[in-house]
Amino acid sequence: MKRFAVAGAVLVLATSGCTGGPVTGPIGDSQKPVTPSNGATVDTAPHLKVSVPEGAVDRRATLSVGPTAVPPPQRPGFVPASAPVEVSVDAPLSRPVRLEFDGEGGPAGALPVVLHHDAETGWYPVEVGDPGKPVRADRTTLSPFALGWITDATGWITDHLVGRSGTPSCAAGAPSWASMAAPKIDLVTSCLTADGDNARLRVRNNRGLPVELTVPPGASSISVDGQPEVVRKVLGALMGGDKILLLSGQELVLDWARPVRDTRIAVRAAFSATSVLPGVAAEALGADDASTLLALTTFVAKCAAAQDQTLRSLGSPELVGAALQVLIDCLAPLTTPAGAAAAATSAIAAVNGVSESIAVSERGFAIKVDKVANGLRTVGKVLKFYTIAKLVGALGQVAVDSGASEVDRSVLVTLSGSGAGAKVNSRDYLFANGAGGERYYFQSPSGKFQCGILGKVGSEPTSAGCHGATTPVPPRPSSCDENISWGGGMFVDDGGGTGFICTGGVLYSSGFDVTPRVLPYGGSLAVLGFTCRSAENGVRCAHDGTGHGFRLSSSSHEQF
Repeated sequence: MKRFAVAGAVLVLATSGCTGGPVTGPIGDSQKPVTPSNGATVDTAPHLKVSVPEGAVDRRATLSVGPTAVPPPQRPGFVPASAPVEVSVDAPLSRPVRLEFDGEGGPAGALPVVLHHDAETGWYPVEVGDPGKPVRADRTTLSPFALGWITDATGWITDHLVGRSGTPSCAAGAPSWASMAAPKIDLVTSCLTADGDNARLRVRNNRGLPVELTVPPGASSISVDGQPEVVRKVLGALMGGDKILLLSGQELVLDWARPVRDTRIAVRAAFSATSVLPGVAAEALGADDASTLLALTTFVAKCAAAQDQTLRSLGSPELVGAALQVLIDCLAPLTTPAGAAAAATSAIAAVNGVSESIAVSERGFAIKVDKVANGLRTVGKVLKFYTIAKLVGALGQVAVDSGASEVDRSVLVTLSGSGAGAKVNSRDYLFANGAGGERYYFQSPSGKFQCGILGKVGSEPTSAGCHGATTPVPPRPSSCDENISWGGGMFVDDGGGTGFICTGGVLYSSGFDVTPRVLPYGGSLAVLGFTCRSAENGVRCAHDGTGHGFRLSSSSHEQF
């Protein structure tokens, strides 16, 4: 992924790499005994002091500081102060060990930083200080550490700002019934191809910072490389249900079945507060991982000023600076450990589909929280040392791109309708079972799905749904008793709520000896405020008022 932001690229470079600099020779092994009543301190030349406080261990132990076999960070923009070291205490710790980096001897104005290495997540920052001053990191998780300075990498940023990434690959031609018009502004690049019976659009971010895409409903499938489905949905909830966030170089893939009627679709690309503001910080953290991006977006989305400050109609670099000031103001509270940890925990729990209590109690999640939380704090610190003028200079392209019209930033796709299977007569599907309320049942041409549109009965809302096997089925929620059938179908109700069916019987099938009528491919049943369509890629039902619904097939499913 290309980096772009001044504060961003500087920290990215710091968290994962190094250039030449004032590195001295390897550090020799140093050991000191530690007891419950006596702590210990090891001075390792140059720059580092490691201290175990009194009462940190419950038995006699040894504090060791020495060379490590872990390779040092390798990236421009980070100047190492010494070779990485391994810090260990051979007893459980009840109080943290303090690592103190004196911060002296680095480039003028550079920020001293302490990096930590984890076998799964690699190098990441744990503390950053002020220029020329000591930085202290209190840690109960010990492993390799690296000391160094974050330097100003403005020239490197300028070279990578635009972030052109090329056109995505579409080897096969588009279906005869589908065509595409590329946008005039290459904020994104795109191509159209055939995927089985579907038309497939690939859209790639062609800038060095995140782009917000607005995608209208109707696609049979949606995916973003590098973003698990749960992340995409949570981001969509934060930014708006029809919004997708693409990091630099990432691709969005949309599939459509051939519609009955001619259809024109516009996928709009833009910069907005909820893409640029967390995007700057995401780049600052080297946020290739979904949890970091989600943590930042979660935080910025909750900042009212950031929500109000959009970049869609920018006309000058000065306004870019005003928007970036919002970022600095929003991230400032995250320099506190509690604020950063709360944002990180919430995001990582969402990414992994677990409760926040599990996220903080399991070691694997705790390491991710530590990485993201310390990264958020580091971003807040770094931004204080970079002026709006520098940030504006680096993001001048944002103003240029944002000044283009919406049409010039839109990928236009035209789908010619099949003209087959228009709206069916709803009375042909009406099933009178004497239970009260109107009930309309049908089955898919393959016979794999039994579906219905049910009128309101008592406290039960009007709804549409289908029974049938699909994959993958999400984990059973705690609200669905283990003795009740789970995941054998989907529904949408008259409030626009969607989900998998948890039931002890059948709801959307006649349940009698009468076989429901087949809804042919291309046909649609519209009744009681819902529309269900049958296609070769599955059954799609939506609530007309909200536009929300589901698509269900034997090999895939989606909620929209």
